[in-house]
Amino acid sequence: MQTETQLRRKQMDRALRWSLLLFTGFLLVTQQVLTFGPLVEYDKKINSDPKPQFEGFAGFLLRRLDDLGLRGLTATVLIIAAHLLLISLKPGGHSI
Repeated sequence: MQTETQLRRKQMDRALRWSLLLFTGFLLVTQQVLTFGPLVEYDKKINSDPKPQFEGFAGFLLRRLDDLGLRGLTATVLIIAAHLLLISLKPGGHSI
């Protein structure tokens, strides 16, 4: 029984480390945006580069996909990741 407890503890520690790393990254990006730091300047440089021009139906479709911003895809991936973490950390759950 002790090994099961140790395994769960390691999994929880790993999940906490990843959560802290990602949260720190979020805070860093937020700080850069609020203070107009180098990350914002780099983003402006990328945005000012010439963009490819697409013609016809393919161009229309690509512009509409770009307008979506892929928030739905991002949200789906985050929900799946949260679900997998929930399953792996649940007592009796299987590790990923």
